[in-house]
Amino acid sequence: MAFDASASQTVTAPPRSSRAKQTTTVKIPSKLTERREAVDGAFQLAGFGLVVLRQYADAGAIGLHGPNVAGELVALSEKNEKIANALDYLTEAGPYAGLIVACMPLVLQICANHGLIKAELVATGGVVPPAALESQVKADMARQASEALRAQQEAERELATIAEQMRAQEKPESQPEQNGEAPPRRRRATSA
Repeated sequence: MAFDASASQTVTAPPRSSRAKQTTTVKIPSKLTERREAVDGAFQLAGFGLVVLRQYADAGAIGLHGPNVAGELVALSEKNEKIANALDYLTEAGPYAGLIVACMPLVLQICANHGLIKAELVATGGVVPPAALESQVKADMARQASEALRAQQEAERELATIAEQMRAQEKPESQPEQNGEAPPRRRRATSA
C-alpha cells in the first residue's frame, strides 16, 4: 500500500465575532507527510553520496525504487511504533540533511576547482569543469565592466549637455540682449 504524500489536514478557524463570518483555511502538514519528506530526503542524500563514490547504478536504483520504499515505510509507521519513532527522528534531522544536500555541490565544485576530484565524475551533482566556470565568471566581469563604462559615458554626455544648457541660460552682464538691435550707447556728459 503506497502512501500519498500530498494528503494534508485542513483546519477551518471559527469566526472571531458574530459580525465577521469569514473563515480562514490553514493547511497543516500531517505527521505522515513530514515522515515522507524525511525519508525522501534521506534517499536523496544517499543517492547523491553514491554518485560521489561513482556508484552510479546504486544511485540509479535508489532513484528508481526509493519512492516506493519510502511510501511503504511511512504506511508501516502508522502501525509500528519503532518505525514511527525512527521516521520521527529523521524528521528532526531532515533540515540538516537538506542543508548537507544543498552544500554538497558547492564543496564538490571547490574540490573540482582545485583538482581534488574530476568534475565530470560528479557532473550530475551540478559540478561543472573549472575552466567553464572560470570563463563564465570572466565573461560576467567583462559584461559588468562594459556596462559600467557605458553608464560612465552616458553620464559624461548628460553632464556635458547640462553644462551647455546652463551656459546658454546664463546672461552675462557685459553682453546686451540679443534681439537684433544694437545696444544704446551711453553718451558722456559734457560740461558747457
